[in-house]
Amino acid sequence: MFIKPIVTAGLLSLSTLALAACMPGNHESHGMATGDHAHGDHSPAQGHMDHQGATTHQHGGPFAESHQRMMDDMHQMTLSGDADHDFVRGMIPHHQGAIDMAEVLLAQGSDAQLLELGEEIITAQQAEIEQMEQWLADYGPARPGPNSNAIRAGYDRINQKMMRDMDMAPTGNVDRDFVLGMIPHHEAAIDMARLLLQYSEDQELRELAEAVIREQEREIHFMHSWLEDNQ
Repeated sequence: MFIKPIVTAGLLSLSTLALAACMPGNHESHGMATGDHAHGDHSPAQGHMDHQGATTHQHGGPFAESHQRMMDDMHQMTLSGDADHDFVRGMIPHHQGAIDMAEVLLAQGSDAQLLELGEEIITAQQAEIEQMEQWLADYGPARPGPNSNAIRAGYDRINQKMMRDMDMAPTGNVDRDFVLGMIPHHEAAIDMARLLLQYSEDQELRELAEAVIREQEREIHFMHSWLEDNQ
């Protein structure tokens, strides 16, 4: 049985962090905008995150709507170059995408271990969204520093890789599709957390990032084992 360890008070634990699968909407690009170009010219030369080789996802499937909604929300985000601010603003829709995926799993899935995981994701990620929203309210506007260009580029690369890795046709098995989508989703969360640790001095966010890495590496291991047992 999949059992999630209890997280001590004061330490955020991310079960699933979603910048999730790339389902194209009406945007030419599906990443987070950078600088002043969030709503203007989105050419890559001006710093807007583009597909960088990601294929156009036309497959649909049970998770298509939640993926589309998440990517639309993230498309509207402007990367400031403030590692803390960008991490939290990106993680909120990412978490919401995980919740939406878990709700689809609970409605349509059948595997007991995955259903337990889905319930835990919803509980943990909703609480973390509330905490991150409070962090944003307390923090105020972004405060980009001398590393802002490197920070924006780092988050760009992570999101592009996630979109490529999650661009896949559904298998027809909801349980399997959930796992196949959630593994690269978790990997993106871990990459974002490591980037945050590289640049942040905010103790609360550093604890959050460390929890992301620890918990999601464990969950990736569980999901790989599930795939091996359910080939």
